[in-house]
This record gives sequence, structure tokens and C-alpha cells, in this order.
Amino acid sequence: MSTAASAAYGTTLNWNSVEVGELQSITGPTQKGKAIDATNMDSPSGFAEYVMGIIDGGTIQVDGNFTNATGQANLRTDFQAKTSRTVVITLPTTHTWTATAMCIDLDEDHKVADRITFKASFQITGKPTFA
Repeated sequence: MSTAASAAYGTTLNWNSVEVGELQSITGPTQKGKAIDATNMDSPSGFAEYVMGIIDGGTIQVDGNFTNATGQANLRTDFQAKTSRTVVITLPTTHTWTATAMCIDLDEDHKVADRITFKASFQITGKPTFA
């Protein structure tokens, strides 16, 4: 049977409908569920029991070449203004992740013998949608 795997090359991230260019890595959304302890005196064999609680929409992390192009500049402006926006990750397969998020971490790295890079982290608020 042939693989159905896809290469990540060509994946894009748009922030408020503007591409954040020259990305080298996009991670996420990393969603997490909250396990609520429901253990009681009747729990079978004395083992803990859990039920699923609130789901955290997760985070998205990106890193890439610093260019200060429009997408990166807009991201910095919104970070400093504490503004939430729509973030869309488009995969080469044309599938998308869409969410409302806020940039919670923005970092540049300047090394003498290397290119200038940047990293950003986004906290999703609400439910992300995969289509």
C-alpha cells in the first residue's frame, strides 16, 4: 500500500488575512484536554477514574527568517496592542486550521555569523476549526 503522507513544504500561516512569510516551521495547534478526577468509593478495583473537562484550543508556534515584511510587522503591532486576530494555517493538501488567537510571545535572534530569525507563539481562544 502506498503512503498518504504529505510534505510540509508550501504550508502557510496568515495572520488577519496577511501571510507571515519566510517561515521555516509551524507547530500546532497543540490542543489539550483537562482530565477531571471522578474517583469515588465505588471506583472498580480501587483505580482512579476520570472524565474529560474543558478543552484548551491550544497554541501555535512558528519560526522563520526575520524580514519585517507586512505580515511580520502586523504581528508585532498586534502583539503590542494585545489584539486577537484570525490565524489560518493552510497545508499543501489545501486543508486548513482556522482559529482566533493572540500572539503571546515574540522573539528575534541576532547572531553574528547567522541570519536574523524570529519566533512567535499564539494562544488560541475558543475552538479551532479543521477543514
